[in-house]
Amino acid sequence: MERDTYPRRWGLGPMAAKKKQLVTEGKLDKRGRPTAETPAEYLRALPDVAAAAAANGITGAEEGAEKKSKKDKKEKKEEKAANGDGGEGGDKKKEKKEKKRKKEGTPPGSDDDDEAKAARKAAKKAAKKAAKESA
Repeated sequence: MERDTYPRRWGLGPMAAKKKQLVTEGKLDKRGRPTAETPAEYLRALPDVAAAAAANGITGAEEGAEKKSKKDKKEKKEEKAANGDGGEGGDKKKEKKEKKRKKEGTPPGSDDDDEAKAARKAAKKAAKKAAKESA
């Protein structure tokens, strides 16, 4: 059998041609998803779409409700993070900051301004440079 006898490339098979025709007629949306005008004959030929929706028991309205609930959960999570109710994540950050302060030698709870931070950074850098030169 010759290679070019049967079109085995994407978009050249009988179902793909039918799908392209339905898209141009407006019976499928621009991405090939079924709409209200999609013929029942075409939907029966697509067992994946019909079976998946039937197996999950999801209709269009229920799918939208699921997306909304996920969106609500995400918004609540963002609000918690903004309010500082981060839970474990906030504790880890606090521990990390305290560890850094101990290493630098600053007292805990002291809220320094930018000048003090810059001075500490410069002192640390100078000490590191001196240690490097002596080695």
